[in-house]
Amino acid sequence: MAKKPTYDDLAQQVADLTKQVAELKQLPDYPQIVRGSPIPTFVIDSNHIITHCNKAFENLTGIAAHDLIGTRKQWLAFYPAQRPVMADLIVDNASEE
Repeated sequence: MAKKPTYDDLAQQVADLTKQVAELKQLPDYPQIVRGSPIPTFVIDSNHIITHCNKAFENLTGIAAHDLIGTRKQWLAFYPAQRPVMADLIVDNASEE
């Protein structure tokens, strides 16, 4: 049976992915990479505003990208009421406490 990842394991994975996203943002074709990815993806900026959302995310959540981009409604895909998602916590450098 596979070991369930710990919070620290997940935090490290998210940190690694965050670094990869930062590196990708330096590429001129970054928006096309996000849009073309088969992995459901949304991107928020330092103000928690959704800047990118791909078709895979739309298909998974049933929420159109144009309804999310420019808003702080990332929680809609995960929760019935507004609350931070993991991306928000990363932007805010929140700890496990």
